[in-house]
Amino acid sequence: MSYEEVVCYECDETITEPICEECFEKEVYRWISEKKIDHTKKKEILALLNRTVNDVRLLPESEFFCVICFQKMHNICAYCLMKQTYETIGQHVKEEEMMLIFNYKINYFGLQRT
Repeated sequence: MSYEEVVCYECDETITEPICEECFEKEVYRWISEKKIDHTKKKEILALLNRTVNDVRLLPESEFFCVICFQKMHNICAYCLMKQTYETIGQHVKEEEMMLIFNYKINYFGLQRT
C-alpha cells in the first residue's frame, strides 16, 4: 500500500508520517513526564491523553503500519492526533500551562507552531 492510498479520517490529507496512537501516547507521556509541572496536574493531563488515545482506537483501522512499532494503525495523522490531544487537554488546563507542554497554539487556521 502506498502513502497516497491512506488518508486521515479527520482532515482527509495523506498520512505521510504514520505513527500509531500507542507510540504517540508513549512519546507524549515521556515528554510530559520531563516537564516541570505539578504532579497532580501531570496525572490529570496524562489521564486526558489516555482518553484521547482511546477515542482514536474507535476509528477504523487501516492496513497501514506505524513506522516505529510496525503495528497496524488507525487512519489518523500525527498532526490531527496532536491537535486532538491539545484541544482535549486545553479544556482542562490553563493556557500558560499548555504552552509549557505544547509549543503550539490554536488559531483561526488550526495548530500553529509558536
